[in-house]
Amino acid sequence: MINRKVRILFISSILDGMGGSEKNLYDLIRHLPPETFETHVFALRGGPVLNAIRAAGVHTQDLALRKLLSAKGLSTVARIIRFIRAAHIDIIVTYHADADFLGILAGRFACVPVIISSKRDMGYPVTPIQRKLYPLLNRSVTRVIAVSGAVRDAVASQQAIPLSKISVIHNGVDPALYPPASIRGYLHTELHLPPGRPLVGMIASFRPVKNQEALVRAAALLLKRKCEADFVFVGDTSTQYYSHIASIVRHLGITERIHCLGERMDIPQILTSLDIFVLCSQHEGFSNALLEGMASSLPVIASNSGGNPEIVSSSNGILVPPGDVHVLAQSISLLLRDPARRTQMGHAGRTLIEHEYTLTAMAERYHRLFFSELLTTSALCPSN
Repeated sequence: MINRKVRILFISSILDGMGGSEKNLYDLIRHLPPETFETHVFALRGGPVLNAIRAAGVHTQDLALRKLLSAKGLSTVARIIRFIRAAHIDIIVTYHADADFLGILAGRFACVPVIISSKRDMGYPVTPIQRKLYPLLNRSVTRVIAVSGAVRDAVASQQAIPLSKISVIHNGVDPALYPPASIRGYLHTELHLPPGRPLVGMIASFRPVKNQEALVRAAALLLKRKCEADFVFVGDTSTQYYSHIASIVRHLGITERIHCLGERMDIPQILTSLDIFVLCSQHEGFSNALLEGMASSLPVIASNSGGNPEIVSSSNGILVPPGDVHVLAQSISLLLRDPARRTQMGHAGRTLIEHEYTLTAMAERYHRLFFSELLTTSALCPSN
């Protein structure tokens, strides 16, 4: 029995932008009951997300570490160990490879009862040294949390982790933030589009793995057939991949029908203007954007890869082979021609989110796992 607050230290490699992992950590911290958990957050590289966590009243530290294998890297491990001992930390949770190495090593030396590694993607880009060290390091991990069954299977294979050591906890969203996609006109007014113009949208950072090129080329096929829809992209446009996409759009001669809005803070409002949500990534761990589209009562078209098949079914959307432009175009055309089916799929998606993929449900699963791990670890001392 634990009759005091449980002290948790979250360590993330980066907290400088609201990507999927960063959003998961931010949402989780805000939904863990403060009367039960005392939370601390360290980032190897801080920024707006770390600042937002600090503004919410959580103790944070920006470790400002750029290079793991360095004198500063060693001193940072020592710094974390000192904090762990002073704060009597019960649980460490790490996000991303560099945080894994620092957090697991520090936790092992400081005898932290529970060390958890959170895996968010199908495969982390690790150095050859890290690849060799990971199997050794993972022996000190009490539990691995995978964001989907697909990620669980991938990391079990890549890092030689027993499946019995991995728990799956899917992401969640707050349905109240995403009104049903029936409020027309928000984007139409901004983009000076006819009121009834269908909109197909994708929300994702412009990186090759997200494969916005597939949707651009599918759009070109559809527009060649006199499709009336416009296509909306939301995501960071400062990347080299965005420049590549922009050049393809110009080459295809569809500039007037493709709208790249950059990074936006009004995602729920943008979603209300869409008719179809597309996520054509090469692979996904478990997409927050996909959850948001479904929470907005949108039919979804997603690549049949990673964690996508765990939430997308024939009742709420369509799965397409990754990179298959022709099937993607056919699927978009099918839904554009069938408003009733779009409505039915959107309703099914919204219902699924409300029943299984809320932030409250996600936080409760983490809550139960944290206590389960502590209660099965004899190293926890009541006087700690």
